[in-house]
Amino acid sequence: MPLGGESKRRATQKGRSARRLAFAAAWFVSLGSASLAPRSAGEPPGAAARPDRPETRYEHPTGAQNAIGSQATRGPAAPPAGKPVQKRWKVVERGRASWYGPGFHGRTTASGEIFDQTKLTAAHRTLPLGSRARVTNLRNGATVEVEINDRGPYVEGRIVDLSRAAAGALRMVEAGIALVRVESLDRPVGAG
Repeated sequence: MPLGGESKRRATQKGRSARRLAFAAAWFVSLGSASLAPRSAGEPPGAAARPDRPETRYEHPTGAQNAIGSQATRGPAAPPAGKPVQKRWKVVERGRASWYGPGFHGRTTASGEIFDQTKLTAAHRTLPLGSRARVTNLRNGATVEVEINDRGPYVEGRIVDLSRAAAGALRMVEAGIALVRVESLDRPVGAG
């Protein structure tokens, strides 16, 4: 018996619903298999290893790392009354660094300073302005200590923009981009 206009439309809608349901099920299954991928120690469950993406973790001077559900995730305990509050956790990131200089030399940075490409400075998205960071080139082991005085980088996949002087200290000026490790340092500029 041939389908009428109304019956035909209902059959088409049922077919679309079934295809959508099948697609959603396949999508959820693919998400589940991604969470079963091997991970390195300290990564939360469900985080697949992605070497092309920047990685951030927080370390305690005792060597403890943040792990889901541990004390490290909740942060250190509150200091006793009357004791000064001190930063105990440091940010450690691994990712790509780039450098900038000639086009920005003499312009005002986010901290209000005038950018000088001959100083050891850097731009970072989240580290406090005026704080210090140690940047290590993971290819050659060169290390430099920089002052965070600007915001950036604004290119996806990069974690820090270095001044030309800092890039020179890391021996990455010619390459332009390098794989680095960025460690926040607890002491602010001028604190010795």
